[in-house]
Amino acid sequence: MKKILVIVAILVFSASQVYLLYANGKLKHEVALKDKVLGEQATKYSAVQPQFALGVQNTGRIISDVISVEDSLKNSHALRDVVKGINLVCRISDRCCAQCVEHAVSILTDNKSAFDFTKVLFLSDCNSPRVFKLQIREYSLEDCNMFNCGNLGLPIEEIMFPYFMVIDSSLTVRAVYAPSKSTHGTDFDFKNVKMMYDCLVAND
Repeated sequence: MKKILVIVAILVFSASQVYLLYANGKLKHEVALKDKVLGEQATKYSAVQPQFALGVQNTGRIISDVISVEDSLKNSHALRDVVKGINLVCRISDRCCAQCVEHAVSILTDNKSAFDFTKVLFLSDCNSPRVFKLQIREYSLEDCNMFNCGNLGLPIEEIMFPYFMVIDSSLTVRAVYAPSKSTHGTDFDFKNVKMMYDCLVAND
């Protein structure tokens, strides 16, 4: 009888240990999932949070119509002459980190079927015409509307980070969006730029 009780006690103890191990593993899994979700939400918040201020500071501003741009052949054009209707602008600079520029450009070039590139302008701010030409080759923008120009006189120019904006033929800024380093490697920035494009540019 004692042996039976001992065996039963051992079995009960073993079963309880197995259950505790299972419950602990399941709890760890749930905590990991929760941490992942919270991390994703924190990343999205850090990317979205500055957008409101950028919108308030820049939307509705009019870019000076005396600003000129240069093409890869160093031909000068008035900015107002290269903006046809409502355009999505990808603004980059050789003073931004290369990875940031590559990420911003790839939002468009990796999703070519999602955009009408006749309505897209790439505006670079390069001190050197040689670097400007290198950018065109490096990012495969030979067939795109790409120009080089200095400061546009907008508050968003001061963030020293690539950004997107929608402008119309009066050079009025309709919307702005700045990608975030925290969302690199996700489709978060693409979805926001595409939403801006679909709402303001696509049907123009």
